[in-house]
Amino acid sequence: MAEYWDQTVLDELVGRLKANELYLFAGAGLSCLAGYPTWTKLLGDFAEKYRSTLTKDPLIEQELDCLIKTKDLSLVTHLLSCGNPGEDAFVEVLRHHFQTENTTETHKRLLGMPFAGYLTINYDNCFEVALQSSHSLVNNRWFCFPKHKKTQNNNIKELYNGDQFLLHMHGCFLHKKKIDSENIILTKEQYTKFYKDQSLKKIYDDLFCHSMLLLGTSFTDPYFLQELNKVRGHHNRDNRAERKTCYLVLPKSEKPETEHCTEVEYGLKFCYFDDTDQYALQNMVRELYEVSHGTVIQECEVNEGMPVK
Repeated sequence: MAEYWDQTVLDELVGRLKANELYLFAGAGLSCLAGYPTWTKLLGDFAEKYRSTLTKDPLIEQELDCLIKTKDLSLVTHLLSCGNPGEDAFVEVLRHHFQTENTTETHKRLLGMPFAGYLTINYDNCFEVALQSSHSLVNNRWFCFPKHKKTQNNNIKELYNGDQFLLHMHGCFLHKKKIDSENIILTKEQYTKFYKDQSLKKIYDDLFCHSMLLLGTSFTDPYFLQELNKVRGHHNRDNRAERKTCYLVLPKSEKPETEHCTEVEYGLKFCYFDDTDQYALQNMVRELYEVSHGTVIQECEVNEGMPVK
């Protein structure tokens, strides 16, 4: 009997896993398990650097607080507009949070399940580090901006060749052990340019029409909602006709007031966990792993959900 999932949803997820038709979308909430910051925390740190870096016409405190609250990328643009001091501060924040490479048992378990593919827009290497210590046959394929020519592969047909794959869409701070802050997509201008690349947009849109489990993603993120609406919204009739059910895991505090309308509009199924349970997300992954493998993980694992280098 399911303890953390709705039993019907759990059965559907296991069925889709075994049929090799379920993809995983990993948000920042999963990275938090490895000690990386939330999106709000990251923007807050950029705001602090903006306060200490800009000497002329700084944004007033109320404006900064508003940009953080609304998760507005303009805050990063303001920081980078400070010239070299702003760019140095930008890299300093990223280095502080992402220079250490961590992973968790939860990431390893996710890689140990038969997902058809993995998609992440996080700036860390949690999945890459987890891959190094496993025997998974996942192919690491990078989709960064600007493109790494040697590792870039935009042929969408090659993604569906029967192997699992990992798409790191928005860049990461470390690429092959070297600092690669230029490939981090954070400003509105970078987002706009990135999604104008038709080959990358095609891959992103295509995957979001498939059946997907979304973990660690906030339904309050305006940019996530924007992309979700573009791909799966009611206005996109072509994609709407082909889209499969997506399962979105959220804390109960983020339960939308118009849940039914949202489910119908985007083709989502909501799965909730208790905000007060700090191990809820890890336990949901563990339970899905156990059911899909027909095994039980011993509770004495001390590293559950904790960073593993």
